[in-house]
Amino acid sequence: MKRLFLAGLAAVLSCVPGAGAAGESGWSLVEGWGAEVSTTLTGVTGIALDARGRVYVAGGEGAAIVVLNPDGKEIARWGDFIGAKHGLRIFGERVFVTDTDRHTVSVCTLDGRVLRTLGVPGEAGADERHFNKPTDVALADDGTVYIADGYGNSRIVCLSPAFEYQFEWGRAGSRPGEFMYPHNVVLLGGSVYVADHENRRIQVFDRDGALLAVWTHVGKPFGLAVGSDGSLYVSHIVSPYGVAEHGVMRLSPAGEILESFGTEGRAPGQFLVPHSLAVGPDARSLFVGEVSSSRVQKFERTRP
Repeated sequence: MKRLFLAGLAAVLSCVPGAGAAGESGWSLVEGWGAEVSTTLTGVTGIALDARGRVYVAGGEGAAIVVLNPDGKEIARWGDFIGAKHGLRIFGERVFVTDTDRHTVSVCTLDGRVLRTLGVPGEAGADERHFNKPTDVALADDGTVYIADGYGNSRIVCLSPAFEYQFEWGRAGSRPGEFMYPHNVVLLGGSVYVADHENRRIQVFDRDGALLAVWTHVGKPFGLAVGSDGSLYVSHIVSPYGVAEHGVMRLSPAGEILESFGTEGRAPGQFLVPHSLAVGPDARSLFVGEVSSSRVQKFERTRP
């Protein structure tokens, strides 16, 4: 069944946590990492790591997914079945890629073999079988799937671990609980966090889709990632609270800005539309993919 929570009721749950003064960044650029492969990329829209430390980048042309070893050297390319790459996530041994051209989510092996296709290829729709330009995927510990659907439908769709439709919430709009391009979705501490891109906010829901909070101090968020340190990492542009534009911020689960870094530009260590990000398993490495600069940069934590 559909779960659409009325904005007037949900508004009482919304809040803006105090942004405070962002802590000084403890991240340093790993000079030259991925530089060679970045010259061959186009519009990096997604990035993820597998358990072996390999980095998967939605940035190829033709073969959309480019795989790098831990040293930043290309080792494989696959994904010629993808029409228009967008979100990229890895859960265990499965790669989830959203395709805004074919209106699908491809579930693949680590070497690119398609296990399952969610949605109807080439058909946009808003029912239980279709998506309309889906943008991202999150997976709960019990296997429940949350799909940001996305550029066309402005909703979050929940599927069972067997990929059966369960419910959905959201619609196009700017009131609490509504979306203007839900761009990324992640789970942290039992809550669902959605980068509500064009509304310039992050919305927080429980796993049934009930609105818990609305954060309007995060600029224009693009990418979301969860670290093993329990933090929420956000790539963003247009920040109204003094945090660097075209940058990355680290938030507590309650929305407090813990640190931020980045300036706009194409030089090493700068960002030009940081679209996606991934955090290493020990939360001491950070990978940022950029659309406008078509590159991947790696950062390492230099202090706690």
